[in-house]
Amino acid sequence: MNYIFTLILSLVTSYAQRTNSYYEMGVEEFFNLPEVREQIDPKNFNANLLAASLFHATNKARANSGIPVVKFNIHLLDACMSQATYLVDHNTYGHLNNHSGFERTVQKRVNNRTDIFKRVAENIGQYTILNCPEWIGVRYDFQNGEYEFLNPENGNPCTFYTYTDLAETTVMKWINSPSHRKNLFNPYYTHLGCGTALGPHELKSKTAPYAITIQNFGGVQ
Repeated sequence: MNYIFTLILSLVTSYAQRTNSYYEMGVEEFFNLPEVREQIDPKNFNANLLAASLFHATNKARANSGIPVVKFNIHLLDACMSQATYLVDHNTYGHLNNHSGFERTVQKRVNNRTDIFKRVAENIGQYTILNCPEWIGVRYDFQNGEYEFLNPENGNPCTFYTYTDLAETTVMKWINSPSHRKNLFNPYYTHLGCGTALGPHELKSKTAPYAITIQNFGGVQ
């Protein structure tokens, strides 16, 4: 029993260290990792890897626009993950948590975890993980008990975004939205944490599988 507990603890510690190491890398080093170039598997979704991909894609966009990059903050990440999980669990969407006054707004979610930020902002997105045209076909696979999503241009099953591609697509959509762009390119925000969660249906619904993506920015001045 002690051996099993030690083994589990070792695996959890190793995973946590691997996740934290993502934020110690530069943008180029991170996006050269083999795992970020893998297609997203909805049955084995890595929320932490997509969150780190969003973080680095954001810094890439800021650097390309001549804006100082942001630093990683674990408390901002935790606040994001909390809201992303809430939105999926309650099948809703938005900046508010309507089931907890303690976690209701982004300001409360961040302040519950740290008091170092004088200003905070939040970007939220809900985007498909399918790398397909906007309009797709759907058919039910009776053998596997799952829905397949088809590219209408050739009738083939849709592929899934890689973690890199979904992160960069998400950041570009935010850049093209004035309110999201204002947060993403604000030089007064010095820290960032991102959170993600996979939608609840996986491949058991006609609804195309999607990910909730959240950014929490913090400024110390």
